[in-house]
Amino acid sequence: MTGLPHLAGDTGCDVRAMDELRRAGIPAHEGELMGEVPSRAYGRLGPILFLRAWRYWIAQGPVPLAVAEDIYAVPAGRAGVRINGDCMAPPPEAAQIEWRLPDGTLVVPADEEAEFREVLPRFPQIERACGPLVFNNDPRALGATGYVPLYHVDSQEGLVLFARLLRKHGLDKVARPLWWDRFVEGGA
Repeated sequence: MTGLPHLAGDTGCDVRAMDELRRAGIPAHEGELMGEVPSRAYGRLGPILFLRAWRYWIAQGPVPLAVAEDIYAVPAGRAGVRINGDCMAPPPEAAQIEWRLPDGTLVVPADEEAEFREVLPRFPQIERACGPLVFNNDPRALGATGYVPLYHVDSQEGLVLFARLLRKHGLDKVARPLWWDRFVEGGA
């Protein structure tokens, strides 16, 4: 699997990024200058936003656990599509999964409640960023869905695979949940 070229300082990064997106079948757009590699190029496939970084793509958005498991099941997914940007490329397990109720409420394991209650008064920005919280050890029983909120994609092959599996699961036809921008991305 061939890695992506380093784009920091590349004055042609917009053109290159747009080409990489198109080759992966990801709708490419131009907007404000943003990202780790300042670029106007970005991609959007359903609820997932793609921003080009130095040697990888950052894919931000709620990737359901079932999709994350499919990505990890493919060797190319394990090698070049990293959950939360973790260089160890772990499988989609508890520490990497964010459980959300349909209204965006974050389900936190009950054994972490005391720690959260101690920290939240000192750092209210945590709750603003996370949104409402509920403490429970069985998020599925509450009707929560598991998500991976962020990926780093290290190769063109990984980008193609990621986009293909998003489409296979119908995510290309799904909008971001309303709570995503409010809680996860820190919007209004």
